[in-house]
Amino acid sequence: MQNELLDKNILKNLEKLHFRVKKRFLGKNSGNHITLKKGQGIEFSDFRAYTLSDNPKNIDWNIFAKTEKLYVKEFKEYQNLNFFIYQDISSSMDFPKNNTNLTTALKLVTALSYIALINNEDLTIATQEKLLLSKISGKLNFNLVLNALKNIEPVKEDFFNDKLSLYLDRIKFPGIAICISDFLTPFDMIKKGLDKIRSKNLSIYLIKIEDLDFTKNFEDFSAKFIDSETNEEKTLNLNNNVLQNYLKNYNNHIEKIKTYAKKYDIKFYTLNKNDDLLNFLTSTNLCY
Repeated sequence: MQNELLDKNILKNLEKLHFRVKKRFLGKNSGNHITLKKGQGIEFSDFRAYTLSDNPKNIDWNIFAKTEKLYVKEFKEYQNLNFFIYQDISSSMDFPKNNTNLTTALKLVTALSYIALINNEDLTIATQEKLLLSKISGKLNFNLVLNALKNIEPVKEDFFNDKLSLYLDRIKFPGIAICISDFLTPFDMIKKGLDKIRSKNLSIYLIKIEDLDFTKNFEDFSAKFIDSETNEEKTLNLNNNVLQNYLKNYNNHIEKIKTYAKKYDIKFYTLNKNDDLLNFLTSTNLCY
């Protein structure tokens, strides 16, 4: 299947990237990340006192010869990472119809998914409408991602709605959760959703898709506005004072989210529609 979101040159560069994971976590399959679990890996971790439940083959007899005490070697185990992408497909993300925030977001989802799959992570993708893919891994499954994203249509459901709990129930081990949105959702709803994600011991990244061009060519005129998600209509006399008041409220809303994120060590990044995607990924703490 042809990839309409990212060209082959970008995909080649993405193959060089890995996710930067600071937390140790419990996993279930062999992978690239250190877990809290000690086992029979190849990288030495530490010695500990022998117990009756240990295999005698793991006793270090050199230490016994020196100390007359039984010790076993522990090794680091490397496991795969649970990688959860939660994508906002609300109607506000699909404005204006050409070169929308949603298009930018789906390019980012495609890139992140590709990195996850080539590194054999367990990838789950969901929107506020439905679960798109659950725990797929391996580069050969990239077409599943492309097919799922190809059929995306904007919805009028709120981001961070109650379906989020159902998706999180599928994630049994810690890992990374990335929420991609314009974050034009009431703060209380965002906080409630992020509280749920934090309860799963996931490292959380918030990526805000932003269009800095919407304030250009702003002139005095009267216009009817229709809320793309509620269909509520309102006529406003637009002028610079209205614009400045809107920007003040908008910035206050975003600051609330950033303050919450900082309190709980959640990373918050902004991706503008005109930003270079590769530069964005490598300039954040998400990839290296």
